[in-house]
Amino acid sequence: MGSCSSSGRGGRGRTLARCLLWAVVLVGVLGARPAMSQEEADRASLKGLKSVYVIVEDLPADLLDKGPSKARLQALMEEKVKAAGLILLTREAWRNTPGTPLLYANINLSKAKTKDGVRACSINLCLAQRVNLERDPALKSLARTWQAGIVGLVGDDGLEIVASQVGTLVDYFLSEVRAVS
Repeated sequence: MGSCSSSGRGGRGRTLARCLLWAVVLVGVLGARPAMSQEEADRASLKGLKSVYVIVEDLPADLLDKGPSKARLQALMEEKVKAAGLILLTREAWRNTPGTPLLYANINLSKAKTKDGVRACSINLCLAQRVNLERDPALKSLARTWQAGIVGLVGDDGLEIVASQVGTLVDYFLSEVRAVS
């Protein structure tokens, strides 16, 4: 873990960026439960969930250059889902599964950076399922029924933290599934 002290003028900006990064990590890890609290209806939508189709949405170009790859994030999510005992659906099987449960990750980086390369980053994990409209039950749509996210600051040299935060969100999702099962 990096230090938040600086011995020279040249390293001050980089040290500030590192301190901000670690502050975000600590808030994200230590304060995860309150920041990710779910409404009871969201949590209840997880009851009976036995399988999911997992995708990672296209990544920002900057993340592709300096951070974890889409394939690596996809594999991380799939490994955690399988290890938790959920069935990992293929795209074809997903289309024929009641509720069509889709677990997806969306990652965004702001284009604006400080002179030290620090910028905002948001990571969202969502479960979408097929739902019927109450006013017309014949109408079905895919809707987000559960979500959690992390927002923070990250430096260009700290983009690898994105993978661990995606893992944290998947772990949280799986703990929510276990809590209602």
